[in-house]
Amino acid sequence: MSSWQHSIIGALVPSLVKKAVPFVARKFRLGEFDEATKARVSRLVYPKHYGLLYGLWISVLFIIGFAVFGLFFALAARFPQKAASYIWLGLINMIGAWLILGAALDA
Repeated sequence: MSSWQHSIIGALVPSLVKKAVPFVARKFRLGEFDEATKARVSRLVYPKHYGLLYGLWISVLFIIGFAVFGLFFALAARFPQKAASYIWLGLINMIGAWLILGAALDA
């Protein structure tokens, strides 16, 4: 990417995030965080079961990835070589979209 694209993204994303967060909060009727939650997050102190849930989340992500690639390799033998290459490129594109969506959610 050129610096022009980076400057456009840098100019648009912060304003988009500032507008998107209140919109999503209104759409899903989310309330403000209480003071106890804000203090716990700033101290980085979480309940112990959060570690288990985080590990489960990471495991599910890996399992989905292995399932998608396993499905691809199982189906690749049934398709001609040219179709298999298109399926492979489609999977790469899909996984890239998942990563971008995940990064947007984490931000």
